[in-house]
Amino acid sequence: MRLSFVLPEGEAPVEGDFPLGRGVTVWEAARRLGLPLAVPCGGQGLCGKCAVRLHPAPPPTPRERRLLTAEQLARGTRLACLCQPEESAVVQVEEAPPSPRPAAAFPAVVPVDPGQEGWGVAVDLGTTTLSAGCVDLATGAVLAAATASNPQVQYGDDVLARLGYALKGPAAREELRRAVLEGLNALIAKVAAEAGVPVERLESAVVVGNPAMHHLLLGLEVTHLARAPHQPVSLEARDEAAAALGLSLAEEVRVYLPPLVGGFVGSDALAMGLAEGLLTPGGRRLAVDLGTNGEALLATPDGVYACSTAAGPAFEGGGLRCGLRAGPGAVVAVEPGRPLTVHTLDGSAPRGLAGSGVLSAAATLLALGALTPNGRLRSPDELPESPWPGLAERLVALPGGLRAAVLVPAGETATGADLVLTQNDLRHLQLAKGALRAGVEALLRRAGVDAGELDEVLLAGAFSQGLLPENALATGLLPPVAAARVRAVGNAAWRGAALLLGRPSLREQAAEAAGRIVHVPLADDPDFAALYLAALDFPVSPAGSGSRRPGGSAV
Repeated sequence: MRLSFVLPEGEAPVEGDFPLGRGVTVWEAARRLGLPLAVPCGGQGLCGKCAVRLHPAPPPTPRERRLLTAEQLARGTRLACLCQPEESAVVQVEEAPPSPRPAAAFPAVVPVDPGQEGWGVAVDLGTTTLSAGCVDLATGAVLAAATASNPQVQYGDDVLARLGYALKGPAAREELRRAVLEGLNALIAKVAAEAGVPVERLESAVVVGNPAMHHLLLGLEVTHLARAPHQPVSLEARDEAAAALGLSLAEEVRVYLPPLVGGFVGSDALAMGLAEGLLTPGGRRLAVDLGTNGEALLATPDGVYACSTAAGPAFEGGGLRCGLRAGPGAVVAVEPGRPLTVHTLDGSAPRGLAGSGVLSAAATLLALGALTPNGRLRSPDELPESPWPGLAERLVALPGGLRAAVLVPAGETATGADLVLTQNDLRHLQLAKGALRAGVEALLRRAGVDAGELDEVLLAGAFSQGLLPENALATGLLPPVAAARVRAVGNAAWRGAALLLGRPSLREQAAEAAGRIVHVPLADDPDFAALYLAALDFPVSPAGSGSRRPGGSAV
């Protein structure tokens, strides 16, 4: 049978022939053709988000009947991970596959040890995003840097979904390894070309990442990591030959992978701590990496504590109806005006909501009384007596009755469709921020530190782009601290990787510090469930306070 995949936005169809009677799913067929369909649950048929439309469509499976509406089933919508075509068909991909996104801010120069020469590459291997930069080892100049989507997203949005896929056996584990290697090699080639350095002339590399990404890159057994108590095979630093690892660098190039901390706290958290000076006890400082695998480091005079929480992809726009990773047209802030005014990352017409935009929208809707502390969007007739002018018309019910707030009307968007924040989006945000906040509270309790005693709170990761401290506090993402003590630090994990690249003399110090970090496994914390439930609600917001614009252009 022949399957022809028709992609969004007028791209050329992708076609291939597959044997009948072999139980080939649409997702499997797409992977064989190199088409990265996003399957957030890792192909387990649980989330219902890998919808495609087939012409003709085979009869739906019982699980598809539960996860899809009658209207979707009638028009031929099926789930790519479950649907097994019985004859040649046209497959209409209803959502665009993940695409590269512009780089977050990278420094112009990183510190280097004297006496070096040549070029190297530093890599942050994130669950959702890959970041790489080419560094002149003699001067520390960052010659070029870029980010791209991690190709493994097609196997699941989070680390647990991907580990679940890896548990299918060595072939599945190798499939995941090859996927991320393809993305890494393409990204490294891109930054090398932009830096004007032939890839074969790169002389060293450093790669940081969480334990799941680390193990999948190395092809290590993940059974113990995937199941409680979630123990990595090894925490030790590694020095690997590029050729053995599968990176397209010269054979003699060594790739340094710093040590892991424990559980799901990896070398990316260690690198963040190194970049921000958290590895040496002194003061009380908290750093939070706002990613799919949320990690927190708490430095105190008595030691450094770390934990990891499964925040999910909401902070990077994943799983949201109009979600968009930080890039052109991504909304990063929402404030009262007309009745709502949005600001995009680059000042262009809105295309979707970045994670910071979702948080900002929630803070504004809370302040205007359109969102209750328990996360429920109010209907127009439930608004306060003196609502913000025009707000009532923005609170709508979508087909099927799902409540939503129209942040930008169709006529003002780049897509020609309303840009909305739905009730389901807000629930995703609550789950993500609740998990992260609960992890922070668990760390504070373990260290015996009150939030008011924190000297500084650092927000790391691409999500921190455009994020106002006031919005992080208004939505309860952070414990109550003075907004002046909250600071966004961008991709601190990459900067830490670049430090270890440019200053090999720091590697022994960083490894020693990793051994001193107290890993706090939240699964073993008897209070975590209560902390999580308490963190789901939004704080009560003073009416009319709204969100302040973080800069950039309004649309």
